Amino acid sequence: MEDDVGPSLRELVPPEPYAGAINAISSRSALPWRLSSGPIGVWASQSESHARFGVLPRSSWAYRARRAYSFSTPTMLRFAVGRHEASPSVDSSSSIAENRVDVMDLIVVDLEATCWNTSRPRNHMEIIEIGAVRLDATLTVVDEFDSFVRPVVEPKLSQFCTDLTTIKQDDVDGADMFPAVFARFIEWIGDGPYRLCSWGFFDVGQFRLDCTRFGLVFPGQFESEHLNIKQVFADWKGVRRCGMTTALDLLGLPLAGTHHRGIDDARNIAKIVQVTLPNAVVG
Repeated sequence: MEDDVGPSLRELVPPEPYAGAINAISSRSALPWRLSSGPIGVWASQSESHARFGVLPRSSWAYRARRAYSFSTPTMLRFAVGRHEASPSVDSSSSIAENRVDVMDLIVVDLEATCWNTSRPRNHMEIIEIGAVRLDATLTVVDEFDSFVRPVVEPKLSQFCTDLTTIKQDDVDGADMFPAVFARFIEWIGDGPYRLCSWGFFDVGQFRLDCTRFGLVFPGQFESEHLNIKQVFADWKGVRRCGMTTALDLLGLPLAGTHHRGIDDARNIAKIVQVTLPNAVVG
């Protein structure tokens, strides 16, 4: 995993009808977690200072245990699969029912930004389209968002940009500036749990740049919970990080729509997500 995707995670998916159990073993304590029967995924993350664990039902990779336990280092994590009864060392009031799981949507986003075939300062790049697809806990497409954005630093699109993206000057001239579009995007995401996904890390960095430009609060969750699908796909397939179209080719999936249009690329990335996440280890 790259540094931008956070602590590494390891996933186990035991076969039905077994239940899964995690033993978190530290120098001072062992806290087994009792789980319901059925196929599940087990995740754990470990950094230099803490370890966390939870459960992901097989039917939805995006279920997350609400409660996480932390231990002082050094901590070792051991996974066990099978029926496991709660240990007397665990408070009997702490059950899987109490620590119920929530559904987490995936927001698959792709941005288009001003660009040129000559050198420009990085901070001259501005978002000109936000395209996004919402996947629910079963990785089904349930909603879409698409909006052009009017740039202000260099309002006139270069011919290079128009040729690359097919976005025309009239498209952005009639659009709102970033603050208004971003507010609608955040409203569209909603208040429920979600995780932002994109092909690489460019989109997160561009969101941060435009938020800074207009004095807006950058949603920290965009970065801290970001899922880099390019890296996840490469890790799963055992290949070098590649472009989106190459990934589609490797999966035997057709390119839908127009490459380098935000909404079309978001749709294509969502197709890759639907194939990749059920098979991949994610962080």
